[in-house]
Amino acid sequence: MGKKRKISSSENDEPEVEEENQEQEQEQAITSIDQSESNDEVVHVSETKKKKTPGVIYLSRIPNKMNVTIIRSYFDQYGQTGRIYLQLSSK
Repeated sequence: MGKKRKISSSENDEPEVEEENQEQEQEQAITSIDQSESNDEVVHVSETKKKKTPGVIYLSRIPNKMNVTIIRSYFDQYGQTGRIYLQLSSK
């Protein structure tokens, strides 16, 4: 046969091991950054998904010239206004 070459495993394996360690450290750093960003996003998403519950507002006294359209235009500047009922006062 021919000449046999003896290759020491320690010389060839060390650079590969070092490269693998560096790659693993980089991946860990990236995943830790991704996890911290995802945690911030989760908090941000939960803050924006608050349920809006409808409510009822009771107005005890309304001026004589106020009607449904005027009251609706007044309250629409603060948000969506649903149904408005005006009941005549019994004097």
